[in-house]
Amino acid sequence: MARARVADGLLNLAIAGAGLALIALLYGLAARTLVPRTAPARADSEAAPSGDIVQVEVLNGAGVTGLAAEGTRFLRGRGFDVVFQGNHAPTENTRVLDRIGDPEPARRVAAALGLDPENVETVADPTRQLDVTVILGVDHADLRPFADAGDG
Repeated sequence: MARARVADGLLNLAIAGAGLALIALLYGLAARTLVPRTAPARADSEAAPSGDIVQVEVLNGAGVTGLAAEGTRFLRGRGFDVVFQGNHAPTENTRVLDRIGDPEPARRVAAALGLDPENVETVADPTRQLDVTVILGVDHADLRPFADAGDG
């Protein structure tokens, strides 16, 4: 008799749990069908140049410790989204590479650095998932982030 009572109690508990699960599923179904969905919108960044976010990587091709970090700080201070910084094989001249087949964002980065537009090259690479690559060369001392101490 005690065993039957325990079995009845467990059965009642299982039925109550199944009922709560059914109520939760029905609520979820009603919420999905009756409440309109909203698409999240990306907020415009006031600091971004020309209203567009330009994703940049900054590479140190001069072998100077902290050079990519300093270039990153400078570009971020001007609204560019620097997503990576690192090292590059040694190079004499600083270059800005267009990675998306649209040289305009690369030209804006070059202008911010004080670099002549002739140093902008298109080397499209969709696998990089960014817009522009900056390779800081041995000639970096002539660029704004490094010539203007304290402008950053």
